[in-house]
Amino acid sequence: MSITTLIEEIHADIKQRYKGMFFAPFVISFLAVHWKVVVFFFYGRFTYAEAIKFIEENVTLNSILYTLISVLFYIVALPWLEVLLLRFSSTGRKKRSELQATELEQIKVKRQAIADAIVEEQQARVKLDKSRKEIDRRKADADLAKLYESILSEQSLEFFVNEIGKGIFGSQYQAHILNYLSNSNYAAGKFFDVELESLHKKFIATLSELNSSLESRGEGERVYSYLKEIGNRAIEQKKAFRLLVREKLDF
Repeated sequence: MSITTLIEEIHADIKQRYKGMFFAPFVISFLAVHWKVVVFFFYGRFTYAEAIKFIEENVTLNSILYTLISVLFYIVALPWLEVLLLRFSSTGRKKRSELQATELEQIKVKRQAIADAIVEEQQARVKLDKSRKEIDRRKADADLAKLYESILSEQSLEFFVNEIGKGIFGSQYQAHILNYLSNSNYAAGKFFDVELESLHKKFIATLSELNSSLESRGEGERVYSYLKEIGNRAIEQKKAFRLLVREKLDF
């Protein structure tokens, strides 16, 4: 074996040891603990006796034990410490993630509550507007019913129909009928309530039939009886309308 080969093998062995789990930490720890020795050999001027004396004074059993303890801590305790740190770090990240998720959920809940409050407020406004419109329509229907009643009351119609049965025709009553029919032809004369308007239309149709028959009437008991029959039908419809007005409008 040549000297070159031997040197290479020794170098490889040293390199392998240096890369080992124990050797490299030991060298680093030894140099760190015995830094005075390193400085002494690099920068000091000394004799062999002084060097040996300096080493004996600074490289002691305690310093070697301290070096070994440091290496053992690095090899054995440090990995466990890293595991614990990683676990605590993982727990911390998990807690932070949970806290962030909770905060996000709270923000979502608050935003949803605000959105719900806005929707409820809008619905309340719509409901209030609808209620106001309904009140306005009821008032308009009540005012219209009063107007029609003032033009031709139920009592006046009954009296007029009874007079017709006797062959007595009062022009003032027929004028009331014409006025009533005239008002019903305009949009302002229509009821907002569908049931009221439907029943009122039937009454208007009968009243219009009565008015037409009066304009083209003849003479005789049969004519009077026919006109009274139409009038009685109009009276019944007006009574039904009057009852519905009271039920719907409290009027």
